[in-house]
Amino acid sequence: MPETTSIELPAWLSSINVTTAILAAFITAFVLSTRIITAFQAYAEKEASEKGQRPPQVPYWVPLFGSLPSFWLGSERFLSQKKDEYPQGLFSVKQGSRTKIYIYGSTLSKDVLSSDNASKLDKAEPTLRLLQSGFGMPLRYSTKFMDMWPEFRDNIQSIDQEFGKKLETDAIKSLERQMPDMISFSTSPIDQHQWERVSGTWLLEDMETTETGLMAIVQTFLTYFTTSQLLSSGLFEQTPELVPLILTLPSELDKLLHKSRLISPRSTAVLRTLSTHIGPFLDAVYATEEQQRTMTEYDEVPTTDSPFIAILQTPGMRAAPESMQAAVMLYLLAMSIIPHTIVGWAILQIITPSTKLHGKFSKGLEEVVQTLVSAHQEPGIGAFKPPATVEISSKLPAAESLNGLFTETIDLYERGWTEFDVKDDITISSEPKEKGDTMDQLSSNKQRWHLRPGDTIVVAPWLAGKSAHGGTSEEVIEHAVKAAIEQLGDFHMPALASYLTTVYTSFLVTFFKLYTVEPVDPEGLKVPESNYAPGLALPKTDIRVHIRSRDYDADGKEVKSDISAGASQDE
Repeated sequence: MPETTSIELPAWLSSINVTTAILAAFITAFVLSTRIITAFQAYAEKEASEKGQRPPQVPYWVPLFGSLPSFWLGSERFLSQKKDEYPQGLFSVKQGSRTKIYIYGSTLSKDVLSSDNASKLDKAEPTLRLLQSGFGMPLRYSTKFMDMWPEFRDNIQSIDQEFGKKLETDAIKSLERQMPDMISFSTSPIDQHQWERVSGTWLLEDMETTETGLMAIVQTFLTYFTTSQLLSSGLFEQTPELVPLILTLPSELDKLLHKSRLISPRSTAVLRTLSTHIGPFLDAVYATEEQQRTMTEYDEVPTTDSPFIAILQTPGMRAAPESMQAAVMLYLLAMSIIPHTIVGWAILQIITPSTKLHGKFSKGLEEVVQTLVSAHQEPGIGAFKPPATVEISSKLPAAESLNGLFTETIDLYERGWTEFDVKDDITISSEPKEKGDTMDQLSSNKQRWHLRPGDTIVVAPWLAGKSAHGGTSEEVIEHAVKAAIEQLGDFHMPALASYLTTVYTSFLVTFFKLYTVEPVDPEGLKVPESNYAPGLALPKTDIRVHIRSRDYDADGKEVKSDISAGASQDE
């Protein structure tokens, strides 16, 4: 059998074949990738034309962390700077493994939170985060809470419609009785009110001037007042340990609601301590008549006259576990007390001459005060009825200026944001405002932005320098009520907002009628920035002020004390 011979190719020819194969594979891969990229770009352009374009992304230099280091160093400063760079009203920021889309344009904020898009936003995760991490609610209970939430929300809305104007009238009368004794001018902390003690209040040597922390005393007094009307007059008297914890509620809630913040042990400790102290009160709420007669831990048994008690005593809540009942009560407290910060910031603006709102509203406020003093003189006696007896919002045209004061205060100090995950495609629209654009051009240049399922959006209209709500004072305060705990909200409480508007307006006018307020250090006073928190936050450091009583003669003219007269002469 003849031998077969094999032909061996030269080495150089074999290397050419290998190189050719590699080159062919590379060219094929390049052509395919080019076609894929082209197809993807065509799809993206088609999607952009149909659904809108994707939000612009802020450049970053650290691949793993993105813009997270800059965000940690100063989130408010970082966001404010980027807002100026992106006038479209939104931008996306890579924060570690997540990318968040910040929406701050007024039109965009309204659009994304509209009723049409409500079902496309997932609000469950931040709610569960608060219930489990903050309130310590077991998973099985928090899941049950989410199941019964629609019924609970409907109960709140129905009860909200019932208490209405009667509670506002009661609030005016109660302020009339309580405001003259708001400041005790006592030398002993034992004789001071709770709101004075937590505010670091003391009487100066002249025995006519009290020094205190402005924001703390206003926040705590209003908390006492509204809680006594909406819930129970004895809650804080029976459990004074709640008072300092209540002041920390806004900032601690914020850390628990937002995924970008680390949950600190302090946050969980504060809320769980609140839940523990609330326990005896809830026992009294759900006690039978026989149990109430033998109760000693909580002396005053709450009645159903209070709207929040009515909510707690609905059949669903009565049958709920204790941890769920405590969570609902903390929810109601937060909703009713966090907006009080509006009043503190407004007073701070009024008493600080260098601020934007001082020149705009201080004169009008004093005119309202003088109108009330003149209207309530009793000739021949020299006494007066406090101004809270007047229905301020309807009887005094000058008081309308106070609505603008509340609105602009929110514009200046609102630092809340709302964070959601997108469940379904959303297209939102904005109008680019360029100098010289006509209305027709704005309509034709309308920009459309596409939010995809899985996107995380953060709605922060305060970045634009104005609120996304606008409207009347009641609408402004309703917005603040919702912003306080928007993650748990998704409902409206117009009656609560109307009630708070009446309380704030009456308090503000009565406060300036009864007292003079001056910063301890007016020359060195710098209005502090707000902390991040739902709705309106307390300042990082409180402002110390001097408070003195104002006295009036029979003609309604203010009687200056020796100290006030001396100060006027010095000026």
